[in-house]
Amino acid sequence: IGRLRSIAEHFAVTYQDELNSTREVKTGWLERFFVAPHNVGFHLSHHKYPNVPFYNLPSLHESLKDKGLLENAQINSSYLLPYRHSVLKDMLTVGPEAKSKTSSAA
Repeated sequence: IGRLRSIAEHFAVTYQDELNSTREVKTGWLERFFVAPHNVGFHLSHHKYPNVPFYNLPSLHESLKDKGLLENAQINSSYLLPYRHSVLKDMLTVGPEAKSKTSSAA
């Protein structure tokens, strides 16, 4: 699960800039428990500020969002659940532009 989650955090994103080279996934409690423990869904916040401890990542995310620093970021609401902004939906419906950038970046 950890390996798939790690791949999902960098797959099917546009790689236009730092905000689009990984994603932020704000999961519900069920996915947090089984898929993304220790706030690992706040992957973009972690990339921007790697010294922030995992328990402060949600407040860091909110602070960055309040300051408008995540306006163009890839933010999803789930990894697997069939929500409108899930990572799974992004992976299944990724456009040719993102696919070519994803395959060339690998």
